[in-house]
Amino acid sequence: MRARLVAPLAARLAGEGAEDPDARAEVLVSCLAGVIALRSSGLLPHLATLSPETIGAMLESAALAQAPETAG
Repeated sequence: MRARLVAPLAARLAGEGAEDPDARAEVLVSCLAGVIALRSSGLLPHLATLSPETIGAMLESAALAQAPETAG
């Protein structure tokens, strides 16, 4: 999973100047895996009715959203 999904996504995010691209890629891949599992489970009926294209657009929108700054 790392070589096929996480590493290429992290490289893309790094190329786009994202902060902490490795962590962001892991979170995004985790979200995708969860969506895939839950979509077919029937536990979330609205998710099951969405097209893959709609889900992709929603995930992309969420990924592009500015993450809030953490207290430090």
